[in-house]
Amino acid sequence: MDSNGYCRRKLGSSRRLMALIVWFLTQNASGWRGARGLPGARALRMMRMRERPSEGGLRHERQDPPAPRGFLEESVPGEVMMSRSQLWARSLAASALFALVVVFVLPLRTLYGQNGPYGGGWWNRVPPRFAEPETPSNDLFAFCRILYESVRGEPSGYGWNTDYPYSDINFMTRFSQLTTAKIRRDGDGMPEHVVVTLLDDTIYDYPFVFMSDVGTVGFSPVEADRLRDYLLRGGVLYVDDFWGEVAWAHWKREMGRVLPPEEYPIVDIPLDNVIFRTFYTIRKIPQIPSIHYWRRSGGEGTSERGLETAEPHFRGIFDDRGRLMVVMTHNTDIADGWEREAEEDEYFYRFSLKAYPVGVNIAIYAMTH
Repeated sequence: MDSNGYCRRKLGSSRRLMALIVWFLTQNASGWRGARGLPGARALRMMRMRERPSEGGLRHERQDPPAPRGFLEESVPGEVMMSRSQLWARSLAASALFALVVVFVLPLRTLYGQNGPYGGGWWNRVPPRFAEPETPSNDLFAFCRILYESVRGEPSGYGWNTDYPYSDINFMTRFSQLTTAKIRRDGDGMPEHVVVTLLDDTIYDYPFVFMSDVGTVGFSPVEADRLRDYLLRGGVLYVDDFWGEVAWAHWKREMGRVLPPEEYPIVDIPLDNVIFRTFYTIRKIPQIPSIHYWRRSGGEGTSERGLETAEPHFRGIFDDRGRLMVVMTHNTDIADGWEREAEEDEYFYRFSLKAYPVGVNIAIYAMTH
């Protein structure tokens, strides 16, 4: 348990996994098939998570980066007097530093969006782990997230890296435990989650890609063309964690630039669609709140914008052969159920147990259709 209060309770990994298995078995006819091949509890080093290569898995603890040296240190008064030449030299150095910021930092902010390349501040977010072009896939599953530019803001949103990277890491780990699928791992044995942009050719190596907080996205004409090509070639895009009518209208408009709505309309996906029983049987679309909102509501609320977002939606876009190309979970935060599963026992049992089957079904659908 670290100083910021992450993982206030260390619920045993084996007990959490057993809860997942029992819940899935009791809810789904195909649950026993999904539970085959699960590793022993000793391998489950998951909950809220700092990567520790020596164990080849995940660790309960997460350490935030230390504050830069000197930021909070009190200056010691002195009697030192500077000459004019010293003052001029310092002024020149400050001007040069400012020029570097203007020349290099501001273009990066333009490239990566209003929140900076790593979301809500470069200093307190994890940098993207970009996919390596020469990495062999070996037909193993890897969670692939799209880095995009935000053109507007949303309350409590971070843009492309919302819930990153722990939702990606946790999902890959659970995916390997709850199914017989194998996942890609790096040289240290860690889940090899990756980040790509729509301009990267490596995106075609991943049949399943993910985007979060898409009510802030802005596609360039080239990006729209590339995403359309990826989807029509057989890729599946899953988007999650955007709330309210304004965010929905913005996303619908941006998606219309990718896939013309008169040819590829957005539709509500009925519960009898195959995606709700691809692996686990899902009988109800879950509304997962962010853990921060849930805590502020006293552990009672799930709709982050009140009546406006009271109903979660599961929508999609099909190609002309009936294959789902885009899956959208609106007014719900499925990925927070993955990312935050270890921070509160109640949150895990109430929400993470419902969040994982949604992701598992979508990922398996993408790899089999």
